[in-house]
Amino acid sequence: MNAPAGPPTPPNTLLAEAIAQFNRGEFFACHETLEELWMPASGSVKEFYQGLIQVAAGLHHLQRGNLAGAVALVRRGRTRLEAFNRSPGGPSHGGLDVPALVASVDACRGPLEAAAVEGIKGFDRALIPKVSLECFDAERQLPSSPEANEPN
Repeated sequence: MNAPAGPPTPPNTLLAEAIAQFNRGEFFACHETLEELWMPASGSVKEFYQGLIQVAAGLHHLQRGNLAGAVALVRRGRTRLEAFNRSPGGPSHGGLDVPALVASVDACRGPLEAAAVEGIKGFDRALIPKVSLECFDAERQLPSSPEANEPN
């Protein structure tokens, strides 16, 4: 018999962990962590997480030398993040500065697209975005779907 799983990790802790992974360049791990937040979410919050997942996955493709995959996923993720930024829930989520993230992704996207044409050696990896938190409150619950708050 398997040991019972511990209590679920609070969403704000998972988001902080995902951001730390993203900023360390651990994009695959970030993608996996964000999926735990994305799966129970709904509405614009689900789109936000999916956008961040796609950007992280795109940057993972960049690390592996798959420029076409990197460009496609970063574009799709940026589109979702911008849509969230314009939604009533934007421009901040759990202290994450969404407009700054979109601007950072934009600064990376143009050279990434150019590198897809010129070759990866033409891409300046210093342009890989970082995620910034405004005043992150580890005790505050992040918005989530109503279903995620219902007792099992």
